[in-house]
Amino acid sequence: MKIIRLLLTILTLTVISSCTQKEKPHMPQQKKGEIWFFVHTDKGEIKQGPNGEYTLQVSGDNFYYLYDRPIRRSGGLAVRDFISMWNPGATFDQDNPNAAFFAQRPNSTARDFDRFTCIVTKAQYDPATHTVTFTIQPLDARQSIGPGQYVDVIFFVDGENNLDGGLFH
Repeated sequence: MKIIRLLLTILTLTVISSCTQKEKPHMPQQKKGEIWFFVHTDKGEIKQGPNGEYTLQVSGDNFYYLYDRPIRRSGGLAVRDFISMWNPGATFDQDNPNAAFFAQRPNSTARDFDRFTCIVTKAQYDPATHTVTFTIQPLDARQSIGPGQYVDVIFFVDGENNLDGGLFH
């Protein structure tokens, strides 16, 4: 009997509480997603400077973007717009993005890919040569970045999280 009385009391308090709370207006949930940028080009080069800093140079005038679920949008992006994200005060200037590099050395076998993850601290575009130069550093100190020439380069750069799809239409 005590258990039934306790359950009825809890049920009554729950009903009273729900009836007396002020209703909040319905706010639609905004769709959020993550965006990835990438370039796929026929050649690239990694150099190591005297201070141990690495640069990755790739050819191309266009980058591409891909929104993750639920937005599922993709398209092309002019390289000047992509590079502008490293301008002072811009997205990547404030929070350097991670990136993933996949490429082959010239004359390597079809399954012999070099790959590493890195942080991209700077990006510059040279319109005369149609090349982008990224300043990169290993994401993990145990990883090695191999200087030299590469072919069939794929470079992914993570974008901002929780975007609403409005960055590119």
